[in-house]
Amino acid sequence: APCAKNEVLAQLADDSDWAIRRGAITALGAHPAVLIKHLPLLIKRLGDTDDQVKTKSIEIANGLLVSSEALIPRPELTQIKAALGESASRQNANRKQRNESRRVVGTDEAAAASTIQRHARGRLAREHLAATKEDGPS
Repeated sequence: APCAKNEVLAQLADDSDWAIRRGAITALGAHPAVLIKHLPLLIKRLGDTDDQVKTKSIEIANGLLVSSEALIPRPELTQIKAALGESASRQNANRKQRNESRRVVGTDEAAAASTIQRHARGRLAREHLAATKEDGPS
């Protein structure tokens, strides 16, 4: 129904509520031409402090890049790729930091475990040696 589509497009024109806009974009099947018309807002949303908004914006931007990169004007394309790259590199940095902290903990635990084992083996060996000395050759 063209009427419904016009309503959806009318909703898209309203900057104030990103949730309504997102719903409208979804209702339109994220049509590239519609999204491209709203690139400035999308680019702004990619830097949003609200994680949910940012995540959804990243999904939309990635979808847009996959489906219609050729239609996006060069300056906006550069901005989107920069924003996505920045968010990806931030995610990678966070992931590396988490892995690094896990690795350090793991290494310390492994070192402690091997030290404990070494001490235990040493104690067993000493006890064994003491026991054989006590028995002595008969």
